[in-house]
Amino acid sequence: MIGPRLAKTCTLSLVLATYCTGIGFAQENNASVTRGVGEFNAAFKAQGMPGVIARLAECWKDVMPNPSQDRVALCFTIDYIASDFSEFNAKRRGGSEPDDLVKIERVLARVNTALKRMKVEQSDRGKLIAGWIKLSAMVVAANENPDARGTRDADQPTFDKARQAVLAKIQNPSAAKFTNVQKLNVIDYKGVMTTVVCGTVDYKRRQDTKSAPRRFVYFVKDREAYVDTGSGAPVDIGPEIIKNFCS
Repeated sequence: MIGPRLAKTCTLSLVLATYCTGIGFAQENNASVTRGVGEFNAAFKAQGMPGVIARLAECWKDVMPNPSQDRVALCFTIDYIASDFSEFNAKRRGGSEPDDLVKIERVLARVNTALKRMKVEQSDRGKLIAGWIKLSAMVVAANENPDARGTRDADQPTFDKARQAVLAKIQNPSAAKFTNVQKLNVIDYKGVMTTVVCGTVDYKRRQDTKSAPRRFVYFVKDREAYVDTGSGAPVDIGPEIIKNFCS
C-alpha cells in the first residue's frame, strides 16, 4: 500500500510521465529507484518499520563518505517511501505523529546533504529529487498491479525466453549457468514502464582459462538481450544498458 503523497504523485506521473519536470533528469537512476522500492518492500515484509529503519541507517552510512548519484537515489527512494508510508499509517491511526526519523523534513535533509557533498547545484538537486519521487511512484504502482507482479511459476516462461536470448549472445552456451534471475518493472528512456529480466550468466569465453559471472538484461516486449561480455570495446553498449535497467 502506498501513502497519500505517492498516490497523488503516481496519478500525475502515469499521465504526464514524459513531460514532468525531473523525470528525464533522474532517468539514469531508474534501476536504483526500482531497487529502492524492492528493498523497502523486502525490509518491511521481514521486520516491519524497524527493519526499514535499520536498512535506511545502513544505506546512508555506506553512502555518505563517498556518495554517487545511483547510491543516493537508492537510499532516498527507501527513505521517501518509508516517510510516505509512516505518514499514511499515522493518519490512519487518528492523527498520531509519523516516525520521527522518517519525517519528510529529515528525509529531505539527508538527501540534500548527500547531493551537496557531490557538489550538485541547488536547482539540479530539486530536479533530481522530484524525478526520483515520480519514478518511485510509477514503480510502486506497477508492482501493486497483480498482473505486473506475477509469481515465480507464472514468470518461468519469461525467464526461459530470457535465457534463450542470452545464450544466443555468448560463447560456449552449453556450459552457462544462470543466477540471480529476476523480473523487474522499470522506467525506460521515454518515461514508459517496461518489464525486463535481469540476472547473471556464468560462462567461459574462448580466450579465458576459467568461467566468470557476467550480468545481462532482457527486454520482455522487444525480446532483446544485452550481456556484459567484458570486451571493453567502445561499441559494446551492453554494460551501459545493463547499468541503467538493472540495479
